[in-house]
Amino acid sequence: MSNTSYVTPYESNDSVEYDAGESSGYYASVLSNTDTDRGADREKCREMDRLAAEERARQLTEDYARRKQQAAVPIVSVNLHLKDASSLLRSAPAAGYRVIQQLPRPKADIVILQNMRGDRVLIEQSRAGGVRMLALETRLPINDIVHRRTFDLAMDHLRQSGREVASQVLTNGEVQMQARSAADSGRGDLHVQIRHDGSVVVDVVGAKGATCMETVQEFAQATGSVIEQTIKKSDYFTLPGELRREKVRAR
Repeated sequence: MSNTSYVTPYESNDSVEYDAGESSGYYASVLSNTDTDRGADREKCREMDRLAAEERARQLTEDYARRKQQAAVPIVSVNLHLKDASSLLRSAPAAGYRVIQQLPRPKADIVILQNMRGDRVLIEQSRAGGVRMLALETRLPINDIVHRRTFDLAMDHLRQSGREVASQVLTNGEVQMQARSAADSGRGDLHVQIRHDGSVVVDVVGAKGATCMETVQEFAQATGSVIEQTIKKSDYFTLPGELRREKVRAR
């Protein structure tokens, strides 16, 4: 029996978008990367961070928005199944992003990342626990970092489990990994496909009994993810390196 499971690092499949011209003006100012008046921008951000009173912060945000005459650009926000952002920060350089500023705030710590094109991602780690990522207008920069994080953690986990791992980038940009166990281990092989957003399709082939689900649970825990769905079927991969997606009829 082969189990195919869908694993995600996100608390929800849906990202949240809201107007940068409203109460989220602070995030818009941090995520914006304009060529003019950068020194004044940085000073304004530092001034806002020093303020403990939320009312005063809102006033400064409104003043900043009027002064810069910022357009209302939507901000994309996603929450992840993480207690801290350390794994994201470790993988960000390999995704092309570097830390350019850290902004401690009363309720959360904020780290700003930027790539060579000037795209920015904001990582917000709540002091109460929990991580969310924000970007301007599109979710793609977030996906790039989470995708790389999933790849790094998956590779580490599979190798540490004693499996022989091979990986390849498919024509659609997704990454496929094949992890082979010793023939007499009874643990089965893993076929892993990492999607663009960092979510994963995990197929366990040849495992015995409850080992299938135990293997997927270990993978999900190692990558800071949760199992969304598991489907049992006899064979999911038909050719080496070729993932076959099958329709499942509801009964």
